[in-house]
Amino acid sequence: MLKSINAILTANTTTTLFTVENGYEAAIVTMEFATSNASAQIIVTKHDGAADVFTAKFSLSENDWLLIDNKIFLPSGYSLKITPDNSGVVASVSLDVSKVSTEE
Repeated sequence: MLKSINAILTANTTTTLFTVENGYEAAIVTMEFATSNASAQIIVTKHDGAADVFTAKFSLSENDWLLIDNKIFLPSGYSLKITPDNSGVVASVSLDVSKVSTEE
């Protein structure tokens, strides 16, 4: 099932954009970030429910746009969190969520 999540982020506030439900897994297809009248640093975190397992930091200039077109896989229980250092950053994430097969 394809999902699209959009959010306008607040400075220094971590926003959980998506958490994978039990019995499912997700593949992030694309992530886009845009700034308007101010530059921003964005921290993207993959969280396993207990600790951060992956963190990446990106810098955007004023009126900038960033497209991340790599697959990032999130197993059951994992979440995607975004923290900008400036308000007004727009985030858009497209992901494919599927039920985990228990057949062998």
